[in-house]
Amino acid sequence: MYSLLTKAVINHAEVIIQYQAWLSSIDELHECEDLLDGEDIIEDDPDDEDGSYLVEIQATLTADNQHSFSLFELLYKIHNLLQNKDLDNLNTLDSISLAEKGEVPIYYLNFK
Repeated sequence: MYSLLTKAVINHAEVIIQYQAWLSSIDELHECEDLLDGEDIIEDDPDDEDGSYLVEIQATLTADNQHSFSLFELLYKIHNLLQNKDLDNLNTLDSISLAEKGEVPIYYLNFK
C-alpha cells in the first residue's frame, strides 16, 4: 500500500488545479491561488445571503522533488487548498479530471 501512495502519478514539476468554492473575501485564497479570468468577488451583489460568492479558483502546485507528484503528495496539497474553503454541500472529492495537457497540465476537481 505504501508504494502505491509514494509512486509518481503525475510526471510534471508543476500542475494547475481548478475548482469551484464559495468565498466571502479574496483573503481566503492561498498564495498559490488566483481567481480564474473574469471572476470577481468585489461586487455589490453576493451570490448568496451570507455574502459569499461562488467562484472558480486556480492553484499552481509544485512538486516537492521538483520532478513529479506522488499520489500522497498530490492529495495532501489538494487537502490543504480546500481546508479553508466553503464547498457548500459538495464536500466529497469524487475525481480529478485532466482538463488540458501541456507543459503545465491542468486538472479539475470534481465533487459530489
